[in-house]
Amino acid sequence: MILRCFAVAAALLVLLANTEAERILSDQATSALWTVGPGQELYTAFGHSALRITDPVIGFDRLYNFGTFDFSTPNFYLKFIQGDLDYFLTCAIALEVIQEYRANHQLVIEQQLNLNPAELDELFLAMEANLQPENSAYRYDFVRDNCTTRIRDAVAKVAKVQWQPLEKNSPTLRQMIQPYVEDRPAIKSGINLLFGANMDHSATANEAMFLPEDMKIAFDKATVYDETGGRQLVSGTQILLDGPKLPTPGINWFVITTYFVATVAFMTAAKGKLWPRWLDIVLFCTTALVGCFIWFLWLGTRHWVLHENWNLLWAWPTHLIIWFFPKRVQRGYWLFYACFILLSDLALGFHSAGVLTVQDHFSFLGIKLILAFRALALRRRSLQIVSTA
Repeated sequence: MILRCFAVAAALLVLLANTEAERILSDQATSALWTVGPGQELYTAFGHSALRITDPVIGFDRLYNFGTFDFSTPNFYLKFIQGDLDYFLTCAIALEVIQEYRANHQLVIEQQLNLNPAELDELFLAMEANLQPENSAYRYDFVRDNCTTRIRDAVAKVAKVQWQPLEKNSPTLRQMIQPYVEDRPAIKSGINLLFGANMDHSATANEAMFLPEDMKIAFDKATVYDETGGRQLVSGTQILLDGPKLPTPGINWFVITTYFVATVAFMTAAKGKLWPRWLDIVLFCTTALVGCFIWFLWLGTRHWVLHENWNLLWAWPTHLIIWFFPKRVQRGYWLFYACFILLSDLALGFHSAGVLTVQDHFSFLGIKLILAFRALALRRRSLQIVSTA
């Protein structure tokens, strides 16, 4: 498919080199934004955007896709985690690509862009230049520079686009992505665990377009200005393939389970019953490893969305070494840890703003209560050991 695209491009360049016409594309050429609904694979969970340029006079119909990555890249997963993975602009034949979306039962909406001939020619040349091997790669950023924002920027570069500001109290970046993972509790919990406070400010009009559906809405409301006045950026919209815009929400068994276990932990702690020591060691060491991973993502990656992660307030890496300290030190440590969690959670429950309250507090409230109750139980165990001795 890609080879076929390059063959079409080569033929087109030969045509351009041998014509003196003022227009590069014909008067029948058009451009359109494709918005694709969420898919089943994780990397398609938030949908996709692509830019389509067609010219029936020369038989040109190309879909430009900034969302291509190569699994065979050396150290692929390490580069992805560290924020060093490159994405690429590639092209495909639009009518061939839509067959894949049809097979995956994905929504495809096409918005015709209301660009004048000069703007369309400039957009086409920019895409073709960007398609060259030396220009096609870019450093992917989940919010600021992805397959969707690249199209936004390309259109805004060739036309004077005015985006409509968002209303006051617009949702945060984290809130914007939540509906896309409501059917995947593990993924939703992972996002809330690993994404930091940078995702918790209200999105600007420009930032909100990092999601394909939101960019589609922004394009609908945008106005283009030139010497003749203003015009709507989108001249028409059609649904090429029908499908769900968002997944159907499911039951978050992860959260329900943690609340159930927290209840059991409270009842056993209240009755003075002890869990096996190895179970507590596994619980707190696992929590510590989570904290170590959060530290690594905060300090060792370029993904700014993973920085300033205040889940470290309960995922203390020090849980790994406290077991080797004297019992007197452990008693004070577990009491301080339990009180810190309970008091901080009490504060979080009464406040609706600030860095401590924004990371979907209630998703991990059950886990934090389990840790607090077990910390109190460990302190009691240490006291009993000292009394027996």
